[in-house]
Amino acid sequence: MDWPTYRSFSVFDRLIRTGSWRRPVLFLVVFVALAVVSFSAAAGGKRGAWLLGGVLLAVGLVFPGAHFARYALTLKQLRTRLGLKGGSRPAYTLALGEDSGALVVRAPKQEEQRFAWEKLYGVWLRGQVIYIYVEAGKAYILPLTQIPARAEEAIAYLRGVVPAERFHA
Repeated sequence: MDWPTYRSFSVFDRLIRTGSWRRPVLFLVVFVALAVVSFSAAAGGKRGAWLLGGVLLAVGLVFPGAHFARYALTLKQLRTRLGLKGGSRPAYTLALGEDSGALVVRAPKQEEQRFAWEKLYGVWLRGQVIYIYVEAGKAYILPLTQIPARAEEAIAYLRGVVPAERFHA
């Protein structure tokens, strides 16, 4: 596992798959629209509308900005905690074809795990990486750059064993 791969996964998982970017952006749009209305009232001579518009604009920018800044800070701390500052490190091995009924996962100093294909939460193909979610909050990352000669074979295999409604390409 390396940092760019994990960072891309985190952005996908936190912002795209769950859609958590929508609320802060909607908040921003609403408050900017209210600020524009207030500024237009101020241009028409309403007393105090400049101040109200400034406050609405500030609130609309600060809260979503704080949300994304907090996420970036958490991601930076996670980089240190996962030991990904100095490059890459081995995390786990995914054996796709070893058991026809399940995904086999081997991690150092842990017991082998098996996850039935039909019970997977979902599989997402994003560029040169496959995210295999065994539960809603637990995923394994398979960078296709680590298996360049067998990448297409791995994708075809997953398409064949994962239920079609759970395979997202």
